Amino acid sequence: MTQFAFGSSYGVDAYTKILLHMDGADGGTVFRDEANPARVWTASGTAVTTNTAQKFGPTSLRCGTVQGFITTPNDAAFLLGSGPFTVDCWFNILAGAGTVRRLGGQTQGGGFNCIVCDVMDTNVLRCAVNIGGTNQIAFGGATVAAGSGWHHYAAVRSGDTLAVYLDGAQQATLALPAGGSIIAGNEKWGVGEQGNLTDLGWNGWIDEFRLSVGIARWTANFTPPTAPY
Repeated sequence: MTQFAFGSSYGVDAYTKILLHMDGADGGTVFRDEANPARVWTASGTAVTTNTAQKFGPTSLRCGTVQGFITTPNDAAFLLGSGPFTVDCWFNILAGAGTVRRLGGQTQGGGFNCIVCDVMDTNVLRCAVNIGGTNQIAFGGATVAAGSGWHHYAAVRSGDTLAVYLDGAQQATLALPAGGSIIAGNEKWGVGEQGNLTDLGWNGWIDEFRLSVGIARWTANFTPPTAPY
């Protein structure tokens, strides 16, 4: 059964573990997490809230050509395990076509991937997770060009299938090992970057970033949200 994210009346539920509206002052470095308002997100480099481009609300996260991203310490709430999950956000690419650009993710000590959501050097969407020490990668579909405006990204695990959606249209699926548990991250969660890593960061804007654990919010093509969560 397809599950839907509703419009502006849809807020934090039991599955919402990260929810960043990216609303703040122009040039600000305060990022309120609606899933846990006590959680602290730290801006690095050029990361700020900006009113130069936003999908919803007054501002979005701007990650500049000079490395910029936000991170928060690991939290047991981020454990993905073998169950369903959804990562979704709005993104806008300023520049950097033909290079890997990370929207968000987490690593484990020693550089092991836990989860990464990004745009590949071939300009297609990707989600990679690590199960049993092996990266499981779903990628492909339509390319996304720099300067093409706002797009919706979603990575969804439902059962043993990992799927990636662009603007609500399924781009790729991957059959995961049966019952496979994603390795537990023990380092920071990052947006505009992958946790503790400091290369291949985002170049553009990100808005409405959400991590949901324990639910596959979409299991078929869908209409992207038309308002903030």
